[in-house]
Order: sequence, then C-alpha cells, then structure tokens
Amino acid sequence: YCSTWDANKPLAWRKKYGWTSFCGPVGPHGRPSCGRCLKVCFF
Repeated sequence: YCSTWDANKPLAWRKKYGWTSFCGPVGPHGRPSCGRCLKVCFF
C-alpha cells in the first residue's frame, strides 16, 4: 500500500490525500500507481 511511500508525511497530509492509502500491488508499482488504485479497489 502507498502508506509505505508516504510514511514520512505528516498525518494531516495523509488525511488530505487519503487516496494514497488505497494503492496496492496491482498494475504499475510505486508512486505512478498512487491514486489510480481506487478504480482497482472499488470497481
């Protein structure tokens, strides 16, 4: 999950950009996949 990428960000940042926590190992890996994983998770 992207929480590993954003672990150094403050809690407020992670709350503001909550989509980062939904990134998984499906599809592209790393930061490029952040934000796009919502489609994988919910559709």
